[in-house]
Amino acid sequence: MKKRTAYVAASVVVATLFFFQNCGKFASITDLAAFSTFSRAPFGEEVDAGCLNNPKYQACLINKNPVETLGEDWNSNWGDQLSNNQTIGIWSDEMQAAGRSIRIGNLTVTSLRESSAEPDIDRVWREVFVATNGGIDLNYGSNMRLAKIHVLFWAAKAKRFAFENFRTPEGQTPEGLNLPITIVVDAEKTGWSSQTRTIFLGKNAAGESLAMDGSVVVHLVGEALLHSASLHNLYELSQTQTHTDCRFGTTALYGLECCRSENGCLKAITAGFSDVFANSIFPASSSVGEFASGDRLGAKVCSLRRNAAVNSDLTAAAAHTGCASSGQPGNTYALGILMAAIWHAVLKDSRDAGQDPASLFQLYGRIAVQLEPQDTFTTLLAKIRAIDAQSFEGRWTARFEAEYARRGLAIP
Repeated sequence: MKKRTAYVAASVVVATLFFFQNCGKFASITDLAAFSTFSRAPFGEEVDAGCLNNPKYQACLINKNPVETLGEDWNSNWGDQLSNNQTIGIWSDEMQAAGRSIRIGNLTVTSLRESSAEPDIDRVWREVFVATNGGIDLNYGSNMRLAKIHVLFWAAKAKRFAFENFRTPEGQTPEGLNLPITIVVDAEKTGWSSQTRTIFLGKNAAGESLAMDGSVVVHLVGEALLHSASLHNLYELSQTQTHTDCRFGTTALYGLECCRSENGCLKAITAGFSDVFANSIFPASSSVGEFASGDRLGAKVCSLRRNAAVNSDLTAAAAHTGCASSGQPGNTYALGILMAAIWHAVLKDSRDAGQDPASLFQLYGRIAVQLEPQDTFTTLLAKIRAIDAQSFEGRWTARFEAEYARRGLAIP
C-alpha cells in the first residue's frame, strides 16, 4: 500500500479544486434514453449493516466520504473501520461496463491509467476495502473499480435531483440536462471543463483519490448541470462588468474568477448553488470537501470553510475579503460560500418551523435554469421574488430578504 503523507497546505488542494474551470460553447443535445434513465432513480439502495454478507446487493458503499463516514479527521490508521461502514447496499439493472468505463444513461465514469481492461462488472462489485498493516487502501481496490461505482452512484443521485427540480418557465425539464458528462477518477487536477463536458478528480494532500469524496463529486456535477441546464450561456462572461481577474499585485492569477464587489457575480452564484446541490444530496452534513481537506469541517477557501452551518453569521463584507490576503478580494468561491450559507439558513429555518422544504428545492431548480452571465446577488434576489410569487405564493421571499439584510447585502 502506498505511503501516506500528513495533510499539509490543504488550501493548495482546494485551490486546485475550485479554480479549474474552462469556458466552452453551449450545445443542445436531445437524448430520450437519458431522459428515461434519470426520470426515475437509476439505483436501488438500502442501508444495511450486513450489506457485505447479503447477496441481494450488487455493491456496498460508504456514505459521502471516509471523513464524514467515520466522524473524525484524517487518520492513516483507520484499518478496517471503513469496510465495517460499507452499509449502503445498491443495485441497478441499468449500469453498463466496457473496458475501464462504467455508465448509466449518458453519465460515464472512467480512468486514464489502468493498463488493461477490467473484468466483468458483476464479478467486481463485491469488492471491499483492503486493509494492510493497520492502514486502508482508500481506492476500494488497487485499480479503483469500486471507487468508480462510488462516483457513479453519487453523480447519478445528483442528476436525479436535477431532473426532479430543474424546470423551465414553461414547466418543462430542460433539454440541457441530457448533455453527456464524463468523470475521470485519476486526473492530475480536480475541476470541471465545459469545453469537453468532463469532470476531473485528482488527489488530496495525502495522495488519495477524490473519487472517494462524494461531496466533491456532487459539487462538480452540480456545476456541470447548472451550465448545461441554463437557458443562457453561463460562461460567456467577457462582456459582463461583474467579474474580474483575480490578481496578486499586477499578476493575473485566475481569469474572471473574482467578483468586482461584495454584491457577487454569476460564478459566485454557481459556486454557492453547487454547494447547495451537495448539501441537498447529503442533508445530514452542511460541509463540502471533508476528504479533500482531511477535516470534518470541510475544505477551505483561503480563510473560509466550505461549511454552511459554520458560516451561519458570515457577512458579505467578510466573504468579499476572505481571500484578500492572497490578492484575491472577491474570490468567487469565497462569495459562493456566502450564497450557500444563505440558502442553508433559509432551509434550516423552514425545517425548524416544521415546513416541508420540497418547494424550496423547486424554487432553486427554477432559478438555476434562468441564471444569466450578468447576474449578481441583487438580480438573484429579484429572480427569487418573481419565481416565488409566480409559483410558490411568495412563501420564501421574506426569508431570503431577511438573510440578505442580516448579512449586509443590499435589498432593492
